[in-house]
Amino acid sequence: MSETLENSNNEDQILVVSFLGRDRPGLVHGVTRVIAKYNANIVDIDQTVLRGLFAMFLLVDIGYINDSVEKFLAELKEVSAELGLVLTIEPWRPGRRKSEKDLYCLTLIGKDRPGIIATFSEIFGETDINIEQIRMIARGEVIATEMILDVSDSKLSISFLREKLENTGGEMGLSLVIQPKYVHEMQKRLIVFDMDNTLVSGEIVDEMAEATGVQHKVKELTSKAMNGEISFEEALRERVLLLKGTKIEILESISKNIIFTPGAKELIRALKAMGYKLALISGGFTYFTDRIKKQLGLDYAFGNKLVIQDGILTGQVEGPIIDADAKWRIVKKIAEREGISKEEIVTVGDGSNDMIMVENAGLGIGFNPKPVLTKVASGIITNDSLTSLLFVLGLKESELAKAKEKISKQNSSP
Repeated sequence: MSETLENSNNEDQILVVSFLGRDRPGLVHGVTRVIAKYNANIVDIDQTVLRGLFAMFLLVDIGYINDSVEKFLAELKEVSAELGLVLTIEPWRPGRRKSEKDLYCLTLIGKDRPGIIATFSEIFGETDINIEQIRMIARGEVIATEMILDVSDSKLSISFLREKLENTGGEMGLSLVIQPKYVHEMQKRLIVFDMDNTLVSGEIVDEMAEATGVQHKVKELTSKAMNGEISFEEALRERVLLLKGTKIEILESISKNIIFTPGAKELIRALKAMGYKLALISGGFTYFTDRIKKQLGLDYAFGNKLVIQDGILTGQVEGPIIDADAKWRIVKKIAEREGISKEEIVTVGDGSNDMIMVENAGLGIGFNPKPVLTKVASGIITNDSLTSLLFVLGLKESELAKAKEKISKQNSSP
């Protein structure tokens, strides 16, 4: 391949050549050696294997071939037949080609059903968004599909498009994330999780309240804080004050019976096996974040510190409160220490206290998020398992299989 299509002076002599058949070694060489033999030039090529099916598309410049076109095409057809490939040849006609594109990656995750691609492609057609590429990255109990979109001709803002896609995805039971293509392609290195309703099912402070008989007042404050109706610090201090007199044995019992979100442990093991730095930053309490850090093998864990005297909660919190601003400051400090850029950070949360870190990270994910967080997140995961995050990171099933194999070997090591 010696020149690009844009530089070719022989556009009238460019052919679109496609091959389709069962995959096996030697197919690419089998057909391209004929093209080279006749001094035809490949100016563009796209080849893939889809579930054992080989497909290759070429733009071939025949302007300088060293024999007759008829002889060249006849031999190409003969070789294709010998290789068991269906050959199609037609003249090239210019289509949509833009030198400057505004590319985004849309990831769709959920249970398979008819009409997913048709539904979303209809939205793109109506809004002048061009689909550049579609690929399936996982198929099984959960499917994951990536679509590369050029939004340069669309009059929709990305925030409005995201809202429209999320509404459609919600109606179809799909999680989705849309992010700039360059951000999607950038290797992520740090993943930061909230604790309550993210890594852990439910609110731990509500469990503490239930054990001490003040659950209704505490749950009301929790709900207001998570929906952004009152400040997180105000809600936290009031809740902790309601817990005054709670014995440490109650905290110990709760910590021993923490219920992790479905898929959380599997997700953390896979991410650790692939070398990600992992952090837990919570508006909850260090009594629990420290234990979760140890149990899951996280690199960092931060929370608010309860004041305990003689084995009893005093109703006070020690030091500054970890609110939304503090969470993002901690994220930045971790990234600085590890030499990680903003674009390499992923944050995952569910409520208003996660807004700043979700909005400012390279990739911010809302996990079953409150409406206030949905507005700023790159995308949302609304199914019951955190493992969907792996597909948002662009990992294929084959890569996940390798990670599971590595985990299995680590667990079996003496």
